Amino acid sequence: MTNVDEFIAECKTMKSLPRDTIEVYWFLQKVITEACAAVPGIVTVTDILCREYVDGYPCNGMISVLRTDVPARITWRCGSCSGKGVLVNWKHIDDVQFDCTANPESTERPVILRLILSKYEFNALSSLKELDIDSQFLIRSAVMNGSGIIVYGSVHDMKMLCAGLQRGSGVIPEKLYSAITHKLQILIGGKTVEI
Repeated sequence: MTNVDEFIAECKTMKSLPRDTIEVYWFLQKVITEACAAVPGIVTVTDILCREYVDGYPCNGMISVLRTDVPARITWRCGSCSGKGVLVNWKHIDDVQFDCTANPESTERPVILRLILSKYEFNALSSLKELDIDSQFLIRSAVMNGSGIIVYGSVHDMKMLCAGLQRGSGVIPEKLYSAITHKLQILIGGKTVEI
């Protein structure tokens, strides 16, 4: 059981948030948003992708949510794997004021980019073992909607994802490699990527 108020209070005590803590926060925020929009007492399948790994690969299952008012809790569960959880004291998640930037001294929030992928492009990136751990977390936190599968991240995140993609250039089909690289280069704002 996750007490969201306690999680937020713990985050506020940290000088800078580790990447995995930020990913957990974004995941919880998505689950809470979907659960609050759902009818209480009804299990609702969302477009949130599971963050778990099964046999070394991202699960990619869809998260279902159930919100109950008595007791006040949100239960979430993956439809594909054993991922599940219960959230309590979630009502203040939108009041969060802590900085999710990598640099705690910075007063500016980072620009968040949206990389929209097809199912095939997403599956190719998900299975790419050449990605660093932060890029794997980035892919695991993707959200599915009517436009496709959306990966949110900073310019630096997208550069790291592009570098991992370049390291695995011979692993995925050339057409997918070219399409994803093109999208990343447009997002980053240039024709070449320097890390």
